[in-house]
Amino acid sequence: MLTSPETSNRILEETVESIVNAEKRVSTEVKICDFDKAQFWVRTTKPSSDGAHDILLVSLALPAYKEVAALGADEYLKLTYGDLLVTPDDGSDVMLRMDLASIPEKHRQDLISVVCRLKEKIAGAPFKKYFTALAEKKTLSPATFSLHVDCPVYIVPKNDRVVIVFSLNVRERSDAVVTSVFLTEFAEARRKVPAGPIVTFTAMPPKEIQDAFNITEAKGNVGFISFAMLPSHVDSPAKIEAAAAIFSGFRTYVQYHIKCSKAYFHSRMRARVTSLLKILNRAKNEEFDDGKEKKKKTFSGRTFEQKSA
Repeated sequence: MLTSPETSNRILEETVESIVNAEKRVSTEVKICDFDKAQFWVRTTKPSSDGAHDILLVSLALPAYKEVAALGADEYLKLTYGDLLVTPDDGSDVMLRMDLASIPEKHRQDLISVVCRLKEKIAGAPFKKYFTALAEKKTLSPATFSLHVDCPVYIVPKNDRVVIVFSLNVRERSDAVVTSVFLTEFAEARRKVPAGPIVTFTAMPPKEIQDAFNITEAKGNVGFISFAMLPSHVDSPAKIEAAAAIFSGFRTYVQYHIKCSKAYFHSRMRARVTSLLKILNRAKNEEFDDGKEKKKKTFSGRTFEQKSA
């Protein structure tokens, strides 16, 4: 069964929740690493020298930020976070500042949710931009960016669809084989969901990126997986948000299932080795030694006695 991992970082969520809901807030500073080489910094400060630690600062450093910012991430963040956005510190790309003392208790859970989805909002911004244009029957220029160095993303808009292409590359050869098998089965599974996007997996670049980006040769050791998003898939703001969130974490989704597959293979191999060891132990000959005489049994059950001279 395929499982979709959480789009938000559980450690970040628990950290922010513990700070927001604390009866007495104390000085806190936490550094959290996430997928796609993202790094979060969570810390609290005092609004004045004699106040409580009610100012919550959440910073994010994302290597792909400059690329996605050029594709609508900045505008999307301003619409989503508004006055919470402040000038980031050195080493960060985005920073949120919240005065927890001024936030009503009934809005705290919503605040926790939107803060913990910061990375998802940034990574999903290019997808949301193109899905919104498709829903509004607008055509944009093709775009490409990389959420991770080994996974370039290509977005090719058409009049009646938007094609999303992921080019996957993994370091280990064994992982490449497992990934290829997984993505082949993933594309085949689409047949069971007739209303879903059209999914194809190929070793060579699909025609859409050949025409749009003049890419004619494979760039990775796995292949290309394409999703054709139709207007029916993005005909409401809720669908657009959900689709953008899913695509923003697709590489993480693949990595998650590759690790699970390898863990399953290893457990099967260990179980097989245990079974073979039991067979070998049962095949050992029984030996009897009384100090003077030795008895040995053959496979047929006959007993030979060896007496000392």
